[in-house]
Amino acid sequence: MSKNKGGREVRKPKQPKQPKAKPADSAIIPPTKQARNSGR
Repeated sequence: MSKNKGGREVRKPKQPKQPKAKPADSAIIPPTKQARNSGR
């Protein structure tokens, strides 16, 4: 549990900030789906 939380926050710390500040949800959705599959 501790490893998953640390790796997820450090792996994409900019992902959650970019989509909220920029309206480029489409450009961040593809890279986010790949990073999730890799972590799985």
